[in-house]
Amino acid sequence: MRAIYRCTICGAYTENSIHCGSPAKLVIDGYLRSKLSHLMTYLLRHNPKVINLLMDNEGWVGIDELVTQ
Repeated sequence: MRAIYRCTICGAYTENSIHCGSPAKLVIDGYLRSKLSHLMTYLLRHNPKVINLLMDNEGWVGIDELVTQ
């Protein structure tokens, strides 16, 4: 998985290390992004109760709920 960068000029998030013609700041490297993706998948699909995530009746979790847990 590719790293995520934030442009120091416009503030956009990108997978490119150069944005707006300038070097962008590394936010998360590809390895950690992959690990975070796998953790979120596990929590949301398989075991939301392990961190007390509350899903609505349709199986959705609010972003605020996810971030604060």
